[in-house]
This record gives sequence, structure tokens and C-alpha cells, in this order.
Amino acid sequence: MVAYLPPGITTSDIGGVSGTGADNRIPTFTDATNIQGEANLTFDSSTLTVTGDAVVTDDLTLNTDSAVFNMGA
Repeated sequence: MVAYLPPGITTSDIGGVSGTGADNRIPTFTDATNIQGEANLTFDSSTLTVTGDAVVTDDLTLNTDSAVFNMGA
């Protein structure tokens, strides 16, 4: 694997990765330098999956082939 680092950034600046890696997990920062893959938040290039509660603080639009459902202003 070849990784690109911007000028002035070294591998020691990156920090660590915690948790168990798995396909499609979305990474989040656990502090200023470390990330972990979220088991309950995944994306496979077409489907975003949220396991558990989700909070939407603005408009939400759900589209299907046959209907559009809008919530919000």
C-alpha cells in the first residue's frame, strides 16, 4: 500500500488506529490524533447504514424510485 502524506506531515504526526478494522466502517476521531472504525456506522459506496439512533438537525429527504418523503421546513 502506498500512502500520500502532504509536505511537512510525517507518519509520527498521524497517531494511532484503535478498534478492530473491518470493511466499510466509517472512521471517527477518538481524540486529537487517533481514529477508530465505527461498527454501527458503515458505507459501502451506495448504502449508509446507521445501527442505533440517528439524529438529524436539518431537513431530511428520503427518495425511492416511486416516492419522495420530506421532513422539515
